[in-house]
Amino acid sequence: NVKRLVFWNCSAIVDVSFLSFFPTLQELSIDYCMRVEDFSSVRSLLSLTSLALNFSHRSKNLVKTLDFLRPLKNLNYLRLFEFSEIVDLEPLGALSQLKKLDLDECSKVTSLSPLSSLPKLEELIIRKLPLADLGFALSFCPSLKVIILNRCRELQNLDSLINHTTPATVSTIPPVSHVVSSLDINFSQPQSPLKFSCALEKISIDSCNGLKSIDLLSKIASLKRFEVVRCQHVNFKMANDTLMDLNKTRLSHGSPSPATMEFVPNVFGAQVVHQPAFDSSSSSTQSVEQPQPQCTTQ
Repeated sequence: NVKRLVFWNCSAIVDVSFLSFFPTLQELSIDYCMRVEDFSSVRSLLSLTSLALNFSHRSKNLVKTLDFLRPLKNLNYLRLFEFSEIVDLEPLGALSQLKKLDLDECSKVTSLSPLSSLPKLEELIIRKLPLADLGFALSFCPSLKVIILNRCRELQNLDSLINHTTPATVSTIPPVSHVVSSLDINFSQPQSPLKFSCALEKISIDSCNGLKSIDLLSKIASLKRFEVVRCQHVNFKMANDTLMDLNKTRLSHGSPSPATMEFVPNVFGAQVVHQPAFDSSSSSTQSVEQPQPQCTTQ
């Protein structure tokens, strides 16, 4: 009746096939066990709700496919660290109950398009992946509330987030009933980026030096906060303009409370700027009273 197992820095462990003797296991974490090269036995743990698998820089990372994850239909949380030989995330599309996904240093993953079939995903954490584009649309992830992007230095734009024609294979397309219930789309007309429904409330972008524009964020009416930290090509004016436009979008969608941002320039020792957005020049046209602009440093 064991429910939770944690292995950390266990250099004596080579084979984890013994896990099949724990069919009731719900939480499993295998961290920095340098001699473990095969996680295929994890597929038998059908009761798992939380799984963290972390390779170490000194281990032989021979795992080339995530097919062993497909049977884990009850997973709510998944963390994969240093799966450097993994290219395709398609097996993750089978994890229909997944709510939080953390991908760290999976250095050959160039597309997140399989995430389009995860309707319950609420939080996405991406660190050091060689992504030029996120490759999935918010319209296919109606529960996604938080996105954290850290050191994705090849990331060039965020366009796919509001692109309803995100490329998808048959296996990644959600059921028609799910799409219809979460979108209000007139297929006879071009879809406006302001009219799709999503739940995104926060996005944090840290050290993504290939990113040159964040104005797309202003089109996501549900967004309550965004953070831009040490992104080489994004300056304060660009971030502040995006914030102003975002609040206009929020007002037009009936959200009177202003969004906020945190901005840290790409300068060593620079101060953090916290700013609630408000465009005082447009206050006469707004029926909702707004606070005055504020800018504080810490």
